[in-house]
Amino acid sequence: MIVIEVGNTVWKAYVRNYITKDDALNRFLNLIKLTKYAIKLINEMDLIEEAGEIAIKNKINLYDSLYIALALKEGTKLLTLDAIQVQTAERYCVEAIKVQFKL
Repeated sequence: MIVIEVGNTVWKAYVRNYITKDDALNRFLNLIKLTKYAIKLINEMDLIEEAGEIAIKNKINLYDSLYIALALKEGTKLLTLDAIQVQTAERYCVEAIKVQFKL
C-alpha cells in the first residue's frame, strides 16, 4: 500500500506543479529502489479477510481497515490522521496515534 500512497503523492505534486516532470520521474525511480532495499512490502491479500471483518463490524472502509489489520499482524503502532480509525484500532488493542497535521 505504501508504494501506491507515495507514488500517488508524487503524481499529485507533479499535477499541481509543485515539482517538475523530471523530479517526479526521479522520485518514482527512488521509490522503486526503496522497495528493493529498504521497505518490507506486505501483500494486502494476506490481510483482506481480517480487514474485511474489521470493516464490516465497525462500518469503516476497507482501505482504513487494512492499516489496522496490518498493525495487528505486525504488532506495530498505527499512525493516522483519522480519529475514527484510532477508535477502531483501539478496539483491537492496536496502539493508534492520531497525528496532528498543519499546513
